[in-house]
Amino acid sequence: MKIYLNEVVVIDKKSKIRASSFLGFVFSLIAGTFLHFAFKKSGGNTIVAVVAPVNESVWEHLKLLFFPSVIYFVFEFAIFRINARNFCSARLFSLFIGLIFTVVTFYLYTGVLGENYFLADVGIFILSVVITYSLSSKLITEEKIFLSDNNTISCLLLATALTILFIYFTFHPPMFELFKDPISEDFGIILP
Repeated sequence: MKIYLNEVVVIDKKSKIRASSFLGFVFSLIAGTFLHFAFKKSGGNTIVAVVAPVNESVWEHLKLLFFPSVIYFVFEFAIFRINARNFCSARLFSLFIGLIFTVVTFYLYTGVLGENYFLADVGIFILSVVITYSLSSKLITEEKIFLSDNNTISCLLLATALTILFIYFTFHPPMFELFKDPISEDFGIILP
């Protein structure tokens, strides 16, 4: 009987994490889509520029996955921090994989085809959100990787550092292809 109860608790925990991951997927997909248009719709508001893409560069479009995911993770952390010791590291690691997938896939397909296509870009965004949440859900429910009670502060510091980089590079981008708007061929924020 005791084994049965333990199995029920594990299944219940896994189903809650999977359900939360699905909700995170939906939230990040919707919020990321809205963020895509937020800077232009705000009339070039510099506060909105902090979290929304300010041009069509690959770097700026990483915000579409990063900020909605981090916002959802913070909300979610209040629910799962006791039940999943590896929550922060699994979610953050998976977010990195989603971001890397976006960059690699974009440059791979545009390198082969010679140009980018709107539907392919949308597909990459959707797949990066799927990868982020499905991978992290798997890592959290397995609990064989990233088992640590002391990783929360490290994850928060790393997420903070990435947030600072997104903000800084919006206003002071390096002159690399990753930061270049392919349409205007400018870098960083372009105020109307």
